[in-house]
Amino acid sequence: MHRVLGGIAVDASGATSIGGLYAAGECAGTGLHGAAGLPGNFLLAAVSSGKSAGHAAALYARSAAAPGPGREALDRDRGLVSGALQREGAKPLAEIRNELAGLMHHNVGMIRENAGLQQTARRIEQMRESYNSLGAGSTGSEYNFGLGQYLEMGCLLDVAGAIVASALAREES
Repeated sequence: MHRVLGGIAVDASGATSIGGLYAAGECAGTGLHGAAGLPGNFLLAAVSSGKSAGHAAALYARSAAAPGPGREALDRDRGLVSGALQREGAKPLAEIRNELAGLMHHNVGMIRENAGLQQTARRIEQMRESYNSLGAGSTGSEYNFGLGQYLEMGCLLDVAGAIVASALAREES
């Protein structure tokens, strides 16, 4: 087998078990090609399942009530941004980003071991603590690229933590 397909369970329209979430293409477990597809057929699967999923998602979106962000989420985000604008952080933030990239590359790639995953999980928590004490490096609220990088770093830490937790939970490989 040269390429694994699927992984996200979907119905014929591309709907997942999470309401309003659809998957298409190579990530969707449509069964179009079985467990491995032939080169050149991936585009066909993406177009075919993408059309079905897109149509179903549009129908869902028309019928679903649009939820607004909760008050707690808005208050949390305002606090995050205002705190980031008040604290310094450009150089240390770049160092955390570089270290995170290296850890993920060395310990959480295709070849990984429990010890490396555990070490990475602990280090991500430490990085999160450091990140929470840093900021955007600039107090301007408009066109503040440092604020964008600060917020992106928080997302990178969230995603890295989720990837490591998933890898640790998957003990069969």
